[in-house]
Amino acid sequence: MLKFAPKSLAPKLLLVTGAIIATLLVASNAVLISQTRSRVAGLIEQQAETEAKAIAQGIVTDTSALSSAARTMSGLIGHGKQMGILDRKAVIDILKTNLEQQKMAFGSWFAEAPQGFDTLQAESKDKLDIGGNKNGVFTPYWTKDRNGGMSLSTFAEDYEAEWYAKAAKSTAGAITKPYVASEIEPPTAMSSIAYPVVVDGKTIGVTGVDVSLTMLAENVSKLTPFGTGKVFIVSHDGKWLVAPDAGLLNKAYDGVEPQAVDAALSQGRITPILGLTDADGEGYSRLVYPFELSGLDVKWALIMDIPDSAVIGPIRDQTMMMIAGGLAVLVAALIGLFFAARSFVGRPLEGLLAAVGRLSAGDYAEPVAGQDRSDETGAVARALETFRHRLADSNRLEAEAAEARRQGEVERGRTEAERNENARIQHFVVTELRNALAKLSGGDLTFRMTRDFPGEYAELKQNFNGAVDSLEETLRMVSLAVANIDGGTREISSGANDLSHRTEQQAAQIEETAAALNELTEQVHSSAENAKTAAAAVNSANEEAANSGSIVRNAIEAMQSIEKSSAQITSIISVIDEIAF
Repeated sequence: MLKFAPKSLAPKLLLVTGAIIATLLVASNAVLISQTRSRVAGLIEQQAETEAKAIAQGIVTDTSALSSAARTMSGLIGHGKQMGILDRKAVIDILKTNLEQQKMAFGSWFAEAPQGFDTLQAESKDKLDIGGNKNGVFTPYWTKDRNGGMSLSTFAEDYEAEWYAKAAKSTAGAITKPYVASEIEPPTAMSSIAYPVVVDGKTIGVTGVDVSLTMLAENVSKLTPFGTGKVFIVSHDGKWLVAPDAGLLNKAYDGVEPQAVDAALSQGRITPILGLTDADGEGYSRLVYPFELSGLDVKWALIMDIPDSAVIGPIRDQTMMMIAGGLAVLVAALIGLFFAARSFVGRPLEGLLAAVGRLSAGDYAEPVAGQDRSDETGAVARALETFRHRLADSNRLEAEAAEARRQGEVERGRTEAERNENARIQHFVVTELRNALAKLSGGDLTFRMTRDFPGEYAELKQNFNGAVDSLEETLRMVSLAVANIDGGTREISSGANDLSHRTEQQAAQIEETAAALNELTEQVHSSAENAKTAAAAVNSANEEAANSGSIVRNAIEAMQSIEKSSAQITSIISVIDEIAF
């Protein structure tokens, strides 16, 4: 769950508030739904009783109409007979007319008491036109078929049958228990409403109207209270008048809780039967509603099956309405809270977060928004503005320090570059000098530095090349002087040998030799001067190439050696000169 928790404050507020409102709505709706269930159940029960009463009243009205028709017919026949204006055919017409006017009637009949209507029984046997049955008793019977067509027939007299005996003995109207009239084709389950026909205090017969239980069942079965409800009727003797199944007509009630039906019929008590289930598994409740047939002194029981959906439907509708209303309230509250949270929390926090983001990015130029608010976000904004100034100062000082460091780095870089460049140049110069001195130490006086020396080192190149030029010239002159000295030395050596061997023979030539020696001495002196000049040049080259290495020092030592040799030669020449003179 934590990974789905909202990270923003506004959604958290919405979530908490929505949860609280939803909890309150659920609790209140649970209470309201419970109360609504009880209230709706009571209303449904009242409505069921009202509908049962209306249906029963309709049945009572229909039966009352039939009862009134039968009573009226009884009065007409009795009065007409008393006036002597009615015969059998007139009664048959009255019966037909009555049947035509009563839509609920299945049959209209008259049964005379034994020789009660007239004395024509013998000649009326099997005469349908005058209503004589096989015994000639006047029993005309008009019936309707399913198409509304009417037909006249007769039936056997049965003075003990309920349809005759009950009315004849009570001298009042009566309704029979359901029975099957087997003499009718097809045999029909019915109940008869009968009234006695009295003339001068004597019952001359019984007339009545038959109610087809099949027709009654068809009419009642069309009634569907509460949409899918069902209506049945049980007679005063506990038999089905309108049954769930046509095969149960005129059979004893064998449904659920027969004692409730018995109590309703005997005590006239409306009895609900709850918690029933039909064959399809649908729940329903049953209401037993007794009602009395006016003028017939009997009670029937109307049984109404009420589907649970009649209760659940309104409760569901009420529940859905309350849920929809609760959701509407919740959504409205959340929307209002959303805009309030966005206005009072979200936007100020967004401004603060934007300011923090800018500060994190190093942007200290723009002031923090919302400092003018008087709530906590305003206090945070003002504190953040102070922090912005401090960060700006710190950033400025850091920028200055960074600039100083950068300048130092640039200076160090430039110094390092210069140092590296100087090192490179020095390495180049030293390398060139090392190569040049190596050539010079190897006796190559023709080598000269040809590569360009940068800057002040160019003079070193010139001095070196000039020193080598001077050295080369000096050595050339020394070489010539040495050659001359070598020649003079050989001559002196040869003359000394000749002098030692021919001292006496060549005494005359001593002066010539001395003169030659004087001339040689002058040349030696001149060579010595030249050697000194060469030594000075070497010294100058030594000073100019003091940093050139050991080869220059060797050259100087060589010059000094030459100078010493020249001095020795001069000394020898002096000795020779002394010897000669």
